[in-house]
Amino acid sequence: MEEKEYFLKLTSVLKEELTSDSLKTHFEQFEKVCELARIIINHSELYGLEKRKCEHEMELEESKKIVGGFFGQLNPNYFNKFKRIMANKQRINGSNTKYYRTKYYRTKYIPIKQLNKKENESSVSLRGNIDIFYNETVEDAYTIVHEIYHTFNHLYGQESILRDFLGESTTITAELLFGDYLQSKQIINSETAKIEKRNRVISTYNDAWGVIFEKNLINIYKKHHRLDRKILEDYLESFDKDSIEYKVFSERGKHYLNSIMDSDYPCLTFPKRQRYVLGTLIAFDFYQRIKENPEKIKDLFYLTDVLGHAQATYKEDLSFLSSLDIPFIKDNNIIVNDEVITRLENSFSQELSSIKLEKIYLTKNKQVNLAF
Repeated sequence: MEEKEYFLKLTSVLKEELTSDSLKTHFEQFEKVCELARIIINHSELYGLEKRKCEHEMELEESKKIVGGFFGQLNPNYFNKFKRIMANKQRINGSNTKYYRTKYYRTKYIPIKQLNKKENESSVSLRGNIDIFYNETVEDAYTIVHEIYHTFNHLYGQESILRDFLGESTTITAELLFGDYLQSKQIINSETAKIEKRNRVISTYNDAWGVIFEKNLINIYKKHHRLDRKILEDYLESFDKDSIEYKVFSERGKHYLNSIMDSDYPCLTFPKRQRYVLGTLIAFDFYQRIKENPEKIKDLFYLTDVLGHAQATYKEDLSFLSSLDIPFIKDNNIIVNDEVITRLENSFSQELSSIKLEKIYLTKNKQVNLAF
C-alpha cells in the first residue's frame, strides 16, 4: 500500500471508530485506562524485554491431565465441563436458540511454528473453536487453563461491553491459581512459577504500550482531522525524549500502526488490549484477596457465571456484580477513578516484587523510525 493511501485509510478507520456506539463506554473510560496502562509500564520497566523461555518440558497429554486435576480441585462443575470439552461434547452456551442450532466446542492442538509467531496465538472463537498452540512444555498447561476457562463465560457468537472490561480478569486469575496448584503438587518449582507469572506481565506490558499509543493517535486525529507522516513526526518531536509518549512512537510507532491496519477489517486495537491491561491488574487484585481469604474464590465463580449468561442486560449485569468487590464497578456502572487506580497499583506492585522482575531501561535518544 502506498504511503498516501495508507494514511488515508488510517484516517478513515479513526473517523469511523470514534463515532461507533459500541465503543462509547470504552472512550468514556479511556483516559483512566491509560493511567492504568502507565502503572504497568512504570512498575514493570521491561521495555523491549523478551519473554523467558520455559525449560520445563511436559508432554501435551500430561498437561491435559494436570489441568483436569486443577479444575477438579477448583470447581467440580468446571471439571465436568472440561471433560466434556475434551470429548467434544460440551454444548456452547447461547447456541441452542431459535437463531442457532446447538453447537459444541471443538478443540484443535497445533504445534508452535517459530517462523510465523503472529499465528501462534491460542484462542476461543465466538463460534466455539478452541485453538491451542503447544510446545511440549508446562506453558501448554497454562495455555489450556486460560483458554478453557474462557469457555466458562463464553456465549455463542456474542461479545459484550462487560466482557471487554472483565473478560480476561477471570482467565488470568485462573492462571495465577494454577501456578500455586502446580507448586503445591511439586510439579514445578517456585522459579518456574515466577517465569510464567513474569511472562504474563510482559505480555500485558506490551499491550499497555499499545493502549498509550492509540490514545495519543486519537488525540492527534482530533486535533488535525487527518493523519500523515509529517503530522506524526511533528507530534513526536514535541515530546521530552524520556517520556512514555516519545518512547512508544519512536520505538514502536510502526508496529502499533500496522497492528491497526494489518487486518481484513482495520480497526483500533485498544478495546482488545485494554482487556489484558485491566484483566491483569484485576486478576492480581483478585488473586491477593483469595490468598488472604480462600472464601473469595466464590466471587471469581460468580463473576464467571455473570459473564457467561445470555439473559440479562448490561445494566442488570452491573447490578448483579455490585455485590462483588470488583475495583471499578460501582453504583451499577463502570467507573475507573483515582481510588480504583491506587488500589490496583498497590496490588500490582506487590506481585511484581514477589517475582523480582529484571529492570532494563531504554537507550536514550535512540533513532526515530517511522519508516513504512
